Amino acid sequence: RGQLDALAPLLWSPYPLGASPKMAASAPKGGGGCPAGSLSYCLAQLQKGTEPGLGKALLALRTQHIKEAGGIARFRSRGGLAPLLGVLASAPRPRRTLDLALSILGNCCTEGGSRTQVRELGGIAPLVTVLKSLAVESIQNRTARALGNLAVDTENCQAIHEAG
Repeated sequence: RGQLDALAPLLWSPYPLGASPKMAASAPKGGGGCPAGSLSYCLAQLQKGTEPGLGKALLALRTQHIKEAGGIARFRSRGGLAPLLGVLASAPRPRRTLDLALSILGNCCTEGGSRTQVRELGGIAPLVTVLKSLAVESIQNRTARALGNLAVDTENCQAIHEAG
């Protein structure tokens, strides 16, 4: 038992095995150490729009890329919003996929450039359709959040109203 207690700090460390806080701070951001978590990988999987890569990419986008400083602008500037909206507008998707995609979109729409681009890409009408047609509480909540964030801009309010 005493040996296990001595190892506990190592087992629960927020840093990879053998890494120090200093090493972790100098590691590349955005999943750079793991190709499957890189922004390029995520964008490629989003563009493909098929499983199993899509779910992994959405999870990495939500937990790594969008939340880091400048992450939303980087995602938008690399063309991420169009395929993200494509995931929402395409054939029926698993609930988990919709939840993740809507969560990412809601976060992106906290930023003015993303709100404008979503409108310009025609992304508002599909969101209104999702809100009207899917009776899953988590999907409705995330869709309403995305629409609420979009509604901060006057032009988007008009587009939401016109979409129904």
